[in-house]
Amino acid sequence: MKQTVRIKIRNEFSKFVTLWLEPWGEDYGMLANDEFEIIAKNVDENFYFQVDFGEDIKVWAEGQVIDIGIYKNNELLECGYNRIAE
Repeated sequence: MKQTVRIKIRNEFSKFVTLWLEPWGEDYGMLANDEFEIIAKNVDENFYFQVDFGEDIKVWAEGQVIDIGIYKNNELLECGYNRIAE
C-alpha cells in the first residue's frame, strides 16, 4: 500500500541554516524560527526520513518515493529557496 510520510523541521537556531534534501542535493535556506514540512507521497512501507544535524541540516529520504516536496505555510518551495550566494 502506498502512503504519505511527513516530517516538520524547525530552525530553533538564532542564525540562518541550510536544509539539504538528500539524496538529490536540493538546498533550502531557513531563517531563525522557520518551519518547513517535508511531505513524501506514494512511498513504500520501508520508507523513512533520517535527519542529520551539523553546520547544516540534512534530511535523507530513505526508500522508494514517487513525489516529495518541501513546504512552508502550505506553499511548495523551489530548490534554492532563500539561498545565500557566497
